[in-house]
Amino acid sequence: MRIGLDGFPLLTPLTGVGHYTFELVAPGPFPGSIIEDIRLTCPDNLRAFTVEANSIHRRRWWAVGLPLYLRKASLDLFHGTNYEVPLWSKRRSVLTIHDLSILLHADTHEADLVRRARRRLPVMARSASMIITATESVRREICEHLHVKADRVAVTPFAPRSGFQAMPAKQANQTKERLGIEDEFVLFVGTVEPRKNLLTLMRAFDQILRQTSRRPQLVVVGAAGWLILVEPNDVEAFARSIVEILDDEDRRRALSRRGLEQAAKFSWQRTAKLTLEVYREILRHLNE
Repeated sequence: MRIGLDGFPLLTPLTGVGHYTFELVAPGPFPGSIIEDIRLTCPDNLRAFTVEANSIHRRRWWAVGLPLYLRKASLDLFHGTNYEVPLWSKRRSVLTIHDLSILLHADTHEADLVRRARRRLPVMARSASMIITATESVRREICEHLHVKADRVAVTPFAPRSGFQAMPAKQANQTKERLGIEDEFVLFVGTVEPRKNLLTLMRAFDQILRQTSRRPQLVVVGAAGWLILVEPNDVEAFARSIVEILDDEDRRRALSRRGLEQAAKFSWQRTAKLTLEVYREILRHLNE
């Protein structure tokens, strides 16, 4: 079985889609340049290819350049891990749709990307042999809003990266000291962009500082996305929740423990296994 995967998400600093693509094809640590490390240290069954394309192919990559390459490459299947698949007449493709926020919450995305998604995503969904997503809720949204039959959408739950685990106390203290982080803080991790609703968190923190005696730090970790902010939802409820958790150490520890227990139920090995089952099902139907 020769499978091609979209490597575009690996070419820029990795966010959610890039980490998904990377973990799916090569679970394990690869420092430095990911593509170069895959070339040098990947398993025998994995290869990284750079495809030469002329100016027309680059402008029409998904519609012209990639389909032309795939016909020469003799691949059994292509997996588009980031909402795009080649318009390949043999329909041997898998499309990962991570969520439909760009359609259902268009005001939290850049306008030109929304226009592109409205035009292209329904076409991509129709072109793919199967669609993969991470949750049952998104699966239902795909079926409803993209008019896809339920048997064409498979759920393969994603997993946390290996770095998301408790850090040794000594190392944690050294990191906090280096970054100037005090003992009481709340951590936000994610690309700073409107759909993360960071403004609600900031306003909730402002309310905590003005209305309580607590003085926690707000630590924001994430690359700049676009535009940073949207109107808040329920700031007061958010502020109350933060204070309640800060005031209750037993609850904090319980939530932390439950989070780690929940995360332990998922693994990238399981994600890869379920994805492989999708590949085999498609090829089995093609050979019937």
